[in-house]
Amino acid sequence: MGVFKLTGGNVEVSVAATMASGVALWFIGHYLNKIGPKRDIEKAMANRSAELHAQVDQGGYYRGEGYPLPTSLADAHRQADEQLADEHKELKSSMRFGHTLMFIPLQYWAFVVVAVAAVYYLRVKGYIGPIFGF
Repeated sequence: MGVFKLTGGNVEVSVAATMASGVALWFIGHYLNKIGPKRDIEKAMANRSAELHAQVDQGGYYRGEGYPLPTSLADAHRQADEQLADEHKELKSSMRFGHTLMFIPLQYWAFVVVAVAAVYYLRVKGYIGPIFGF
């Protein structure tokens, strides 16, 4: 059974190590796909907010074609906040699940790893018969 023989044939150690790696895979995938991007988005939005409000304070803010010119400083700040909210939504949707394996987010592969270890254990202990000829 290949990889599981690395522990000298001790099935329990092999299965425990594989299941522990599945748990670790969940946390690594969760960090890479959820926590890290959220932190990066918040940092980018804080920088962008400072940039937009600096433009407003200097009097050079215009959102772009299709939007009215700001009529006052308060109006310019409101438009800058709306633009920031739109950019935040767009950035958040584009940075989702960047770390995948065969289009499946990394953290969900943890279930596959744990299931393989469980099936292997049950097969070796004789609780289930051969699966797919193995």
